[in-house]
Amino acid sequence: MIALTKNFDWSVLNRNSIIGLLCSLTPEIVKQELTVDQFHSKITTLLKKYIPIRVRKSFSNKVDPEFVYVGGRYCSYHDEEHKKCIEIILQYRSGQKIINLTSKRFESMCGTIADTLLHEIIHMRQFRRRNFKQLPDYASTAEKTELRQEQEYLGCTDEIDAYGFNICLLYTSDAADE
Repeated sequence: MIALTKNFDWSVLNRNSIIGLLCSLTPEIVKQELTVDQFHSKITTLLKKYIPIRVRKSFSNKVDPEFVYVGGRYCSYHDEEHKKCIEIILQYRSGQKIINLTSKRFESMCGTIADTLLHEIIHMRQFRRRNFKQLPDYASTAEKTELRQEQEYLGCTDEIDAYGFNICLLYTSDAADE
């Protein structure tokens, strides 16, 4: 049984443990024709069994066929109330009914889920250390809205720290593979 978010030991999670957990589904997923709902259910059930997170499904025409895009979100107000505060978003191609992932694509997706989850855990630790206080955001002076929003997001101190962590993970993972 999973402990409540308040009592869950997030420090036991690392990239290899998360990837290992997800890869335990390899025989059920790789080269198997599954409906998107079946696929999503398998991933969701496994993750929620071991980690107190939310998993959401979404669809977009921007997703390439036979791929699953991964996103994440941390909600400080849920965390403050000791509710599930980290959400993994699995995004599928709009209109796609069946998904059949190769081993390489599934392994890549598992790595992306692990990296995304660890990124959101960094945000959780940042907010907890500050007693859930928000830091002032970076103020872009770009004229175009899209560029201004991107600069403000990536210029945020919390995002710089979390992406820095992700870059270090990729660097150390690549070095370990050599």
